[in-house]
Amino acid sequence: MNAWIVGRRSLLVLSVLSVLACLSLLLAQLGAYLGYALVSQPTAATSGPQGSGDLVFGLLALGGGVLGLLLTFVTAILGLVMAGVEGRRFWLVAISAAGGL
Repeated sequence: MNAWIVGRRSLLVLSVLSVLACLSLLLAQLGAYLGYALVSQPTAATSGPQGSGDLVFGLLALGGGVLGLLLTFVTAILGLVMAGVEGRRFWLVAISAAGGL
């Protein structure tokens, strides 16, 4: 199989995984907000997660944040390599500008 096709497919897969990880982080943030708004405040007798939802949303935030960061970084590097190999200068500038933001 052609190396360019493999590179493009892997770039597409990494991009989709990055979006899914970021959506997981967004869902965790929404769940944490709803848990904060709807659950009573902890007292001196209670500490830690108040329910299983707190634990699930916390793990979603951790997984989504770490995976999103790593996958986005790998996708950016692969995108820069593919754009450089194909000689697309505009894409090199666009990816670099997006990374700078």
